[in-house]
Amino acid sequence: MTTVEMQHSFLSKLTGLNFSLIPFDSYRIEKLLNEAQYKFIERYIPLLKVTDLAKNKLHPLIRNYEATISSNATSNISDYSYYVVVPDDMYKVLNEYITVDDDVVDVKPIDYDFYNANRNNPFKKPYGQLAWRLNMNTGDGTSDDQKFEIIVEEYSLPLKYRLRYIKIPDALNIVTDNTSELRSVDHEEVVDIAISTIVKGFYKDKENRKPEVK
Repeated sequence: MTTVEMQHSFLSKLTGLNFSLIPFDSYRIEKLLNEAQYKFIERYIPLLKVTDLAKNKLHPLIRNYEATISSNATSNISDYSYYVVVPDDMYKVLNEYITVDDDVVDVKPIDYDFYNANRNNPFKKPYGQLAWRLNMNTGDGTSDDQKFEIIVEEYSLPLKYRLRYIKIPDALNIVTDNTSELRSVDHEEVVDIAISTIVKGFYKDKENRKPEVK
């Protein structure tokens, strides 16, 4: 379905639930549908390793990426860390590894608390078959916001970074009437998630408006 068709489906289902008296303009519907796309993704990410259904549903958003690893001696957190630029449409990392010479090395995502607690721990720090990855996450919209920092075993020289990820879905736009990147058979599920958001919100507000029993 196109976005306008999804809007029509949304309004039709809303009427069938006797919610038609609640005003919904196109802007609000578009916002609900876009939020529903993310809820759809989050619904199936935990099931990716469990069922092929989840893989099929998220397949249109799964991308592969490869980058050459570079260093930046002015701001590395470690003498053995290297920067890699990652896609700006990345939503969720599914799998990642680096290559060192001809060897494949697994990558473990960590946070700064873990790094600070274990950087000198010989039993937990990176070794030949495991590297660490810090997300720069500056949040300032600069190029640093799209970088990972890869920390490797001493004297290792990583060459390539390979990534499989779920991309940010293209925003649905009622004005341009674009089509969701998700499979067409899943568009109704997105609409149903948007409807569920409205219904849950309605009954939650109704519950909150109940007079206090004294």
